[in-house]
This record gives sequence, C-alpha cells and structure tokens, in this order.
Amino acid sequence: MSATIHRVLVRRGPNRLRDLDPPTGEHLSEVIRYEHDRVGDLVHVDLKKLGRIPQGGGWRMHGVGTEAARASKRSGPGAGKLGQTYLHSALDDHSRLAYTEALEEREGPARA
Repeated sequence: MSATIHRVLVRRGPNRLRDLDPPTGEHLSEVIRYEHDRVGDLVHVDLKKLGRIPQGGGWRMHGVGTEAARASKRSGPGAGKLGQTYLHSALDDHSRLAYTEALEEREGPARA
C-alpha cells in the first residue's frame, strides 16, 4: 500500500517533505524538536482504556446474537464479562524514557 501511495504522490508532484511545507513556501532545513533542559522537568502522562477479549473471541468472532456473544456480556464470576484494562504511560521529555503499566483500576494503586 505504501508503494501505491508513493506512486500517486510522485505522479501528482508533492513527493518530498520540502513540498509539503506549510504555506510559507520555505524549505524545511532541520526538524524542529523541543526538549526540556533537565530530566523530570516535563513528564507526559497518558491513560488508555482497553476492553479485554474473552477466550475464544467475542461477538466479532462468533457473530452478533450467538450464544458465545451473549455469554461474553453476562456479569458475575465465571460468566464471561471481562471488563477493561487501563494502560498508564509516562514519558520523560528530556531523556525520552517511557514507562507503561497495565492496571485493572483507572486511578491506579493507592499511594500512601
């Protein structure tokens, strides 16, 4: 697919980064990247909610309205309803060191 996109861009003209510059018309000479001076000055934090898929697949695998799909919506222990997992991610702006942890709660563990 990327080869197709490349051929279309070459045919139409804007196949270089310099051709895709903002309306100023200036060529990009270097990548503009911000970075804080010290480690820990700026930490980006993100939270991503992911639904867990039942063993054997959910409704997309078995079809809407099937017994397997209905079982995945039932609540209670061993009933098939699995809930969500939350990915907590942190990225340091200076060092680009990243950390991600999968937790069952949105708020994360209680801190003392």
